[in-house]
Amino acid sequence: MQLIAPLSLAGAERVVQTQLRNFDNDCFESSVTVFVNHKSPSNDFCEAIEKDGYELNRILLKRVIEWRPIRELIDLARSQSINLFHSHGHRSNVMGLIASKFLRIPIVSTVHGWSFQGPKMRLYGLADKCALKRCSQVVAVSEDLKRRLSGFGIPPARLIYIPNIVDPGTYSRDDSKDWRTYLDIDEGKFVIGYVGRLCEGKGIADLLEASHFLKKQGHDFTLLIAGDGPERDNLKKLANERRLSDDVEFLGQIKDIASVYQALDILVLPSYSEGRPMVLLEAMMFGLPIIASAVGGVPDTLKNYNPCTLVPPGNIDELKQAIEHIIESNPMQTARTIAPNYENTLELSRWRNELQSIYLRTANGR
Repeated sequence: MQLIAPLSLAGAERVVQTQLRNFDNDCFESSVTVFVNHKSPSNDFCEAIEKDGYELNRILLKRVIEWRPIRELIDLARSQSINLFHSHGHRSNVMGLIASKFLRIPIVSTVHGWSFQGPKMRLYGLADKCALKRCSQVVAVSEDLKRRLSGFGIPPARLIYIPNIVDPGTYSRDDSKDWRTYLDIDEGKFVIGYVGRLCEGKGIADLLEASHFLKKQGHDFTLLIAGDGPERDNLKKLANERRLSDDVEFLGQIKDIASVYQALDILVLPSYSEGRPMVLLEAMMFGLPIIASAVGGVPDTLKNYNPCTLVPPGNIDELKQAIEHIIESNPMQTARTIAPNYENTLELSRWRNELQSIYLRTANGR
């Protein structure tokens, strides 16, 4: 049983979807249990899983701390004769671990990143650390993340590195929506893109500040921001304050994310913390030039990819210069020749086999 508290069809959610679509159904019967706010019990991820025909269980959350969701999870697992939990994210880790102890079944957790900012989130981080140290197996999606988790006291025998991967079959290239035409972007105009959650730690405000300076220097561009989150209103306000309202488009949460990548000339990921971002793997698959902060698993993800530029997190001037260099060098012809080579290296079967092997070993107590 996959356990996740999804916000949208984004990084960790994409990984769960890829697992379900590619696992050996003859050996593994999978279901998905989502922990969702009782006021908004559905989202893009839930709709995608149901559309794919997989069993989806919703557990509604009303308060930060409550016993009822754990009891519901235990009842669900018993009714479905579940042999193993696979959790994704701090909420799922904590509730999944407690339920697994009652049921006496193993739990595997995949850690997709580690960013707990603010007093409330730091408390969640402490709870997550305690849960992860007691999980049967912990999967880190980057070497950097594996080192951090090892420092929390997770024994090496229960900690393994398996990088995320993308399934090309998930991403349509049929130009279902031409964003350049829809937004009336002039042909030849340079389009910068950010794809991801709009929250603290993603550095989107830095990208807006860098865009402000680029505009002052006379560069003509459009910035597309695809995603949603708690910082959306603040970022819109900042864009207006920097007189970027005509140059920035907030697209919201996009189901057909391939259409966004097809509209871009470059992807920018100015985060302060990352694991192995799915957005980078997606941008690589579409052959886009990439500018990203040199944090977490980002350098390792991009080490064999060109054109890409790594910048220090929070350094607006270097971010601006990196974008300016790409605008002036017109790199798209070079980038498009890279995409097919990257697609050939998507070792999806090996990734699937490693995870399935972990399931079998963990379920058998080895």
